[in-house]
Amino acid sequence: MKKFITLFLVVILSFAVAALVFAASNTPPKGKITIGAGGKKPATFDHDAHLAVANKDCQVCHHKDEKGMGTRCSTCHTKAGKDGAKPAKEAFHKACGDCHKKEAKGPQYPKDCKVCHAQ
Repeated sequence: MKKFITLFLVVILSFAVAALVFAASNTPPKGKITIGAGGKKPATFDHDAHLAVANKDCQVCHHKDEKGMGTRCSTCHTKAGKDGAKPAKEAFHKACGDCHKKEAKGPQYPKDCKVCHAQ
């Protein structure tokens, strides 16, 4: 009986640790985000402010991979585009620009470049 209880506790503890690791890996970043860091003209925006506008619905901006997990945009949206994904520059300009146009808020693409791409 002691072995069963020990095994049961180990299994429960394992599930608890896995749940904590999963939760930590899916925690959205806080504050300012820089897209294209290291490139010629990286864009910076306030992730917290965008979360508030999207009512914390991450799917407004992000899509999930085949396993249903959120991933970094740069996983697929590389400079050239990976596995049929749009190249990063095209994907971000379209997604961000279309949303700002639809909401009629924030910088308007393509006329307000320096708002996102501060020198």
